[in-house]
Amino acid sequence: MLRLGRVVAIHPEDNSVDIVMTDDGARLAGVQVLASSASTRSGLVDLPVPAQPDEGDAKWDITKVTESDVIAAVAYFDAMRMPVVVGFLYPQINQMLFAEEGRKLDRHHSDVYSAIDKDGNVEWFHPSGTYVRMAVSPEHEDLDGKDFDKKWKTDRNTDKRVSFRLAIKNSGGTKATITIDPDGNVSLVHAGNLNIETSGNAAHTAQTIVMNADTLMINANVAINGDSMTHNGVDIGRSHRHSGVEAGPDNTGAPIS
Repeated sequence: MLRLGRVVAIHPEDNSVDIVMTDDGARLAGVQVLASSASTRSGLVDLPVPAQPDEGDAKWDITKVTESDVIAAVAYFDAMRMPVVVGFLYPQINQMLFAEEGRKLDRHHSDVYSAIDKDGNVEWFHPSGTYVRMAVSPEHEDLDGKDFDKKWKTDRNTDKRVSFRLAIKNSGGTKATITIDPDGNVSLVHAGNLNIETSGNAAHTAQTIVMNADTLMINANVAINGDSMTHNGVDIGRSHRHSGVEAGPDNTGAPIS
């Protein structure tokens, strides 16, 4: 037999919930939730969080609709003496269901979510606005109000200033990191070689470019378009002058090797 109940509190430490049964108002505390995967050291942990007071008798009041109602399906085992939550039902009005076919969503209570549509467009989104997307269009897909009930709203953790880091660590040490901080500064630090190769053109635009190296080798023709070029503070560009040269029609000799 399956019964329905409304979750009024969760206990992440033992993957259980407190429930008020919708048919007779019975209060069940510490009802374990069946997991899709669970073992001593592996599994999936993600209890839906109800918008209910979690202290005292107030949490048992289910007479009002909240912004995060959680409805559980409860089965009984061990000769009907052991209730277990075997799944959850979406409330009639919710933010999660869309009319389009082929859409997959995994949304966390924090408003972090991942989405896949029928065309294979994939996006991982943080409510701060930061996202990673692999799709035909690289622009973020805003889902606010796009659900069937037009209730979807990203309004949690929107003020968080997040960083992004990709790190490679082997043999007990960090070998490479790419870091983007909240202000848009990008840092690449790595222990090995860096190779950048393109069959097209490469353009670098910046206020200042600084190169520090023991040796700088350029294997190409070099064209410099600018007002000046200096070497150790001495102008060697098109406007430079030579000392010790008498005025006359001749040019200076070739540079001395």
